Amino acid sequence: MKYYTLLLLLISLAGQAEVYRSVDGLGNVIFSDTSTDNSEKIELQESYTYTPPVIVDLADDEPSLPLIEIAVPDYTLVITSPSQNETIRENSGNITINSLITPSVNTDKGDKLIFTLDGQLKSLAQDATSYTFTNVDRGSHIAVVSVVDKTGKVIKSSKSILFHLLRAVAR
Repeated sequence: MKYYTLLLLLISLAGQAEVYRSVDGLGNVIFSDTSTDNSEKIELQESYTYTPPVIVDLADDEPSLPLIEIAVPDYTLVITSPSQNETIRENSGNITINSLITPSVNTDKGDKLIFTLDGQLKSLAQDATSYTFTNVDRGSHIAVVSVVDKTGKVIKSSKSILFHLLRAVAR
């Protein structure tokens, strides 16, 4: 195995020098770049070379297409129920917030609605214009509906609505 390694090393140097082969008294084959009395000159084939093809960057060749930006609609967003300062009697604490949006949510752009109660995000982004909050504590609450883009950035929010929830106290 070591002879092959030496042979490969010598072949790589063949472009720079001549290679001679000889056998010593123990039968070992010796390759060298100097001639001795019992050596023979080895004619090496020209080594193969590989030239990789030029890789053309396709992005440079293609004309850049202008990005088509979808305009953000001028949304009008209103909470239709409950109304401002409304008192609701609901012992289970389930409150449905209904909203109206014009124009409708641009789903092609990835716009969605989110519902917040008392400044806390309560719903996942959705296409529906209503959301039911469950087990809301009694007292006064503020609801807001917002349109968000696909990254979650708020595009437009409704005016906040203050409502009051009355629940019977369990005895």
